[in-house]
Amino acid sequence: MSEKEKGASMSVRDSNGSDGKPELRYQGAARQGMQELFDDWYEEMGHAKERGRYVVYNWIAGNLRELFLAFDMLNVYPEINSLQSGVKKQSLKYIIAAEEYGYSPDVCAYVKADVGLILAGMKHPRGKIPPPDLIFNNSFCNTFIKWSETLQRFHGAALATVDMPGRPKMIDYKPGDEEYDNQKRYVLRQLQEVIAVCERITGRKFDPDKLAEVEAESNKAADLYTKIIAINSHVPAPFEAMLDGLNILGVMNAMRGTEKCTSYMDAVLREMEERVEFGLGCGIEEKFRLILDGTPCWPYMRKFAEIFHVKGAIIIYASYLSATSGGWDGGFRFDTSRPLDSLADFALLANTPQAAATTLLHRLEPMREWAVRFQAEGVVFHSVKSCRLYSGGMADYREWLQSDGIPALMIESDIVDPRYFSEAQVKNRVEAFLESLEQKKFFSPAAPAR
Repeated sequence: MSEKEKGASMSVRDSNGSDGKPELRYQGAARQGMQELFDDWYEEMGHAKERGRYVVYNWIAGNLRELFLAFDMLNVYPEINSLQSGVKKQSLKYIIAAEEYGYSPDVCAYVKADVGLILAGMKHPRGKIPPPDLIFNNSFCNTFIKWSETLQRFHGAALATVDMPGRPKMIDYKPGDEEYDNQKRYVLRQLQEVIAVCERITGRKFDPDKLAEVEAESNKAADLYTKIIAINSHVPAPFEAMLDGLNILGVMNAMRGTEKCTSYMDAVLREMEERVEFGLGCGIEEKFRLILDGTPCWPYMRKFAEIFHVKGAIIIYASYLSATSGGWDGGFRFDTSRPLDSLADFALLANTPQAAATTLLHRLEPMREWAVRFQAEGVVFHSVKSCRLYSGGMADYREWLQSDGIPALMIESDIVDPRYFSEAQVKNRVEAFLESLEQKKFFSPAAPAR
């Protein structure tokens, strides 16, 4: 027995309870902690105005929340409000209200759910959503541009923009490169303009030391988040990426830069390490390890996942864990000795690579790498009806991966519009796909044991 195995054996023996079973100390941290943080956050939103808080509407993808935290502004995310209305099975009434108001069925369902929320007097299933003092617009997603303008028309708030230029190349794009340095000057000038707007709204002067403190806290959370994501390469997987993983990502995106977020990530990492130590897995029979490109249909989040789980299929990685996380698991960290300058690097290095990754070739290579890294046996593409930007090219990805020997499946529904989710259709496709994986295992001489 190796020293590592001896150590694990000792840990199990020393941690046994009186009934002979391992005495687990950290289980439940991910889900319970996330719920508590989001409950507190929505409570804070509901009382923001009466407590004198300034509110900024930000975007999860490409967000620069550290800058607004330096001004003690409350970050509110329309995307999260929309998906939460879906999770609470209330999104359809908002979507229908927006369509009756005049919005096309082809418009992003997140946008329509948000417009419907405004038409409903900002009464959300999670509580009252405060109106913004500032709307921050970035170019990570082309929908954000028009969505920000829509919010400005409804709320009459100030609108500040940082146009994050698309990354021109995937290699040799770094400080010292002419294209990079030119684009960084462009971003820095825009950041200075946003700072001037924040100073005018809040009456506070920009404090680079405060920004550095927030960035340092974000770095701590990022270190933990990276370890959490990496641990799911273990067999069996300690967490399910479609459920737990996306919840962990939500906390990272919406609350990083705070001690609460860092403490949460630390607790989650302990929970996952404990599962690995005792070989617990995520509590679902693991016959197939899959990667999901996209998100589930939020109104049917649990049902979406169960269709896979009942057949022993685990989503061990989801592209959203990287594509919308700000590039933390890719190694980016703030240089707190130059906080504003480093924020510009974040906009260029951590965000725009993901925008570039929406092109065909740049999204394909990471999928191949994830399949190897997480020992995945297939990739599932969720084509979202109302998000052509992210869903475009998925059929091509599927064909290319299959030509590389990586089985791939594409299913269709939506993010928060339940009218486009067909349980029977999704179930039939998933079951047929898993049957093909079963056949591949049976006839493969090198099939891994489960």
